[in-house]
Amino acid sequence: MKNKSFNKEIIEHISTGLEKWTVSGRKMVIGIDGESGIGKTTIAKELANLYPELIFHFSLDFFIKPAQERYSSLRKIDKKTEVFEKDWFYLDRFEKLVNSFKEGDIYKCSKIIGRNDKDIEFDNKVLLVDGIFLHNRVMFKKSFDKIIYLYSDKEIVETRRKRRRERLYCKSGDQDKLKKTDLMEQLLAMAHEDYVDKYNPIDNSDLVIKIELK
Repeated sequence: MKNKSFNKEIIEHISTGLEKWTVSGRKMVIGIDGESGIGKTTIAKELANLYPELIFHFSLDFFIKPAQERYSSLRKIDKKTEVFEKDWFYLDRFEKLVNSFKEGDIYKCSKIIGRNDKDIEFDNKVLLVDGIFLHNRVMFKKSFDKIIYLYSDKEIVETRRKRRRERLYCKSGDQDKLKKTDLMEQLLAMAHEDYVDKYNPIDNSDLVIKIELK
């Protein structure tokens, strides 16, 4: 999201919710849920930068399994969209992160893809996690105390994804990665439609924000 004033409106909206939810001072795990490409990670990073003492940010992307494992699982599953629930993430490692945060234990980051942190000793009151399918209790059990759901019109999300693909792969000329990314995003979009039908995140989230490009 390059529109700073637009970003500011979203951050202010979420900040109001955070102030209300954290008034008791107890530790909370808060999720930012929404379709791939909606802007979850960007917003989560801005919130963590704005409230560094309150928030520790972690992305569910850090728990994605290596590509070889994911594609191997994809070949074995009949209904391809189920791969995200069954074998896309190291959910046991994510659960350990949540438990370490809630119990005040040190969390070892040595096996987390994409992070070079030393072991984490949480001093924050909020663990903010951006990811997909966060209402799915099969995947996440009761990990989240609050869930923020971001959504938008289909055309806006597709435009954002297209720009992201072009930025990441088109300039490098890596057409193989571009094709695989297209396939995964198509599967993710179909899986998200199934998720919305089953879990109704708009009605069941604690805070819902519609993303509109201005």
